[in-house]
Amino acid sequence: PEKALNWGVNITHAITIGALSGRIGADYYETSFRNQIFPDYNRSPLVAVVENYTDRSVSRAFQSDLDLNHPSGLQFKLAYNFLDVYRKKADGTKDVLPFNPEHRVLCVISMAPVDKPWQADVHWHGYGKQRLPDTDQNPELYQRNRVSDPYSLTTAQFTWRFTKWEIYGGCENIFDFRQKQPILSWQD
Repeated sequence: PEKALNWGVNITHAITIGALSGRIGADYYETSFRNQIFPDYNRSPLVAVVENYTDRSVSRAFQSDLDLNHPSGLQFKLAYNFLDVYRKKADGTKDVLPFNPEHRVLCVISMAPVDKPWQADVHWHGYGKQRLPDTDQNPELYQRNRVSDPYSLTTAQFTWRFTKWEIYGGCENIFDFRQKQPILSWQD
């Protein structure tokens, strides 16, 4: 089984700016693994290796967020998340784990008038660069960069509330972000 030590700290402060009320917060959490079940993406792109990793492996997360509310029903949320996820190799170097963007941003704007039965929400998620598995051993046609480009996703939803139920509709991935060739050599 995995063995780890977890700890964290959170600071939250209530704020008022004119008619706006809300809070600002900051969190820091760390997990230090002594035994971790680990998919090894570096050994070979041709095999899936999942094994116990007993050297040091760490996940550190820092998040700051702001939440503001207006009496009209307008709400604004902004959050930033920094992830430092790695394992220490035998030679002491850091091996940054793939598929974990260091930087993430979330922005939410919501309107839910107190005297109306509807609510509208727009969410924007921004993802920074992230390490990808090494594909250097593949034929040139099936090689990709070792780091992804940053990308973002935007969603929107409209909700109408009735006495005992509600209906909603929305759209995900409004700007149609798509990863090019998410599966290498799929046609083979």
